[in-house]
Amino acid sequence: SKCRFLCHIIEPSSAYYAEALGVSDAMSGIMIGLAPWFAMISSVIYSFWTNSNYKHPILFAGMLQFIGNLLYANAYTYQSVGMC
Repeated sequence: SKCRFLCHIIEPSSAYYAEALGVSDAMSGIMIGLAPWFAMISSVIYSFWTNSNYKHPILFAGMLQFIGNLLYANAYTYQSVGMC
């Protein structure tokens, strides 16, 4: 599945990323562990929203994905765990 593929890419380097941000290795587990929970919650909301329209939910999801990736990438620059 897609989530499993993404977790395998993130998993080896997440501990190093968490340490670079100044937090313990346990935080990397929390970052990886929360992703499926948020995906599950958002999929329920997304399924209700797409019952009436497809264009707006897809554009909104793409925009959130772009913003999330931008925040995650810039967290190292700003040394901010909250941006992760």
